[in-house]
Amino acid sequence: MRDSLMLPHSDADTGNVELVGSTKNTLLGEEMRTIPEQYEEWLVGRGQNTIDQYLRHEMVILDHLKSWGIGVDTRDISEVARQLNREIMTSFKAKMHKKKPRGKDGPADASIRKDLSMTNVWLDFMERKDLTFKIPKRSRVLKRTPTREEIGRMIEASKRNPDYYEIMVWLTETGARAGEIRDVLDADVDLERGFVIFRKTKNTDDRRVRMTPFLIETIRKYREEFRHKPNPGEEKYFQISSQGNHLNNNFIWDAVKHVAVWAKIGWKITPHSFRRYKATDMYEQGVPVEAISKFLGHRSVDQTMEYINDYKQQKAADEAAERTSFFPTEATTTATPSFVIEESSTSNGAEPTDQMATAREMLLRREISEETFRIVAASLGNPQLEALK
Repeated sequence: MRDSLMLPHSDADTGNVELVGSTKNTLLGEEMRTIPEQYEEWLVGRGQNTIDQYLRHEMVILDHLKSWGIGVDTRDISEVARQLNREIMTSFKAKMHKKKPRGKDGPADASIRKDLSMTNVWLDFMERKDLTFKIPKRSRVLKRTPTREEIGRMIEASKRNPDYYEIMVWLTETGARAGEIRDVLDADVDLERGFVIFRKTKNTDDRRVRMTPFLIETIRKYREEFRHKPNPGEEKYFQISSQGNHLNNNFIWDAVKHVAVWAKIGWKITPHSFRRYKATDMYEQGVPVEAISKFLGHRSVDQTMEYINDYKQQKAADEAAERTSFFPTEATTTATPSFVIEESSTSNGAEPTDQMATAREMLLRREISEETFRIVAASLGNPQLEALK
């Protein structure tokens, strides 16, 4: 067992008895820590969100052990570990899977794998690896990556809600996870030096990300015009109400969901889709995969390559479908983005100068090429193209 459970031992040379670990603490009158407290300390080094999930799962395990008559209130891990057996753990597995949502093919595979993985980690902590479960392999599903044009439409559509717009820009420009953006601290947004620090991320402790000029400009405007003033002592960057409410995962997911509807995105896009877009966009710009992996905070390059390989397959399938169409059309990579065409129509009363400003922003964000910008400018009666200078 681990050091905290070691018994007293004698020193053969001196004849003295040395008290070590938890025995020393007990005999000296110091209170031993509970099993959950010891487990939490054992998990140190993982992301805080991961630790919270594992601790919640441990409570479910301990409740199950109580139903088998095992006293889990003891602070001696070895006592509980000795009473574990295959029958108890198998019944726990069956109990967990019974509660999962069922489809035509049975319980959700991803949920099963996650439960088994967390159970195996707890068994490792209890030093009962002999009882760990074999985790079924994941069914590989091609995940779609949004195109540059789709991202541009969503950013434009989100402008009707300042909070949504800020979130869309953060997701697009940093490639951060939703939880990382949710927990970003106001003090860690350094506009002068142009970087933001994400604290206690999933795979690393801290990660510093260089901010783009567009993100810096957006943050300045958001702070000055839209963001609710933080209450004294508040640390979080995002304040989404005058009552000082912080950003949460549900708000981010709702923001992406609503903006996708406004932008008429025809498939289910999630906050993580922006992360995939950032990875593939950097790849298309010639950034080395190792640098992309470090930028995103991936544990290994293999995870980054999963994003890129999915993107390559999606791109190849789209190109193949276009080439094999029964009614071929002349494809062009410089087509005017659909939302610009819609807004430039005289029916909605949009001013050409506003459309030029929109097109200029997209050009600066590299969402459209210079050739596309020329087409838009010409359609708006601005052949001089002064914005390109």
